Amino acid sequence: MDVVKRVVDDNIHKVKVLYEELHTVADPDLFPSHIDDGPAGKGQLACETKVEELKVGWARDAVSKEWMVVVNTDHFPQKVRVEKCARPKEPCSFIDSLYESTCQQRFSLHRLIAFRPWDPESSPVVSLFKFPAGCSCRVARKGRSRRN
Repeated sequence: MDVVKRVVDDNIHKVKVLYEELHTVADPDLFPSHIDDGPAGKGQLACETKVEELKVGWARDAVSKEWMVVVNTDHFPQKVRVEKCARPKEPCSFIDSLYESTCQQRFSLHRLIAFRPWDPESSPVVSLFKFPAGCSCRVARKGRSRRN
């Protein structure tokens, strides 16, 4: 946390601008959840998930594959909602026996403010990070090959 505090303090104006821009674009009120809007939304899912909110400290950049420190302070909190398959690679619920099914983890990219801790001249940047975002049911008729 001392290193994060120093980097933020040394680049406070840049971090404020990046943080404000990120939260203007990613306002959660613009994307309300529609999961319970109809009768089907009140049923069960073919692939159940576990949802949690993470306050990320370290994450791997989706493009460069480098590990980076995510700026996460009291003044600049960055949380990510993750949704993990409860039973990955297991058959989906409610699928007829004529079909083979598998629950597969899906991912999405999140933009977060981060920096490279091993670079002493490093200043925070907005980078893309990959996180679990849901669970899909892949279905194929038995006896046919599946394409991934």
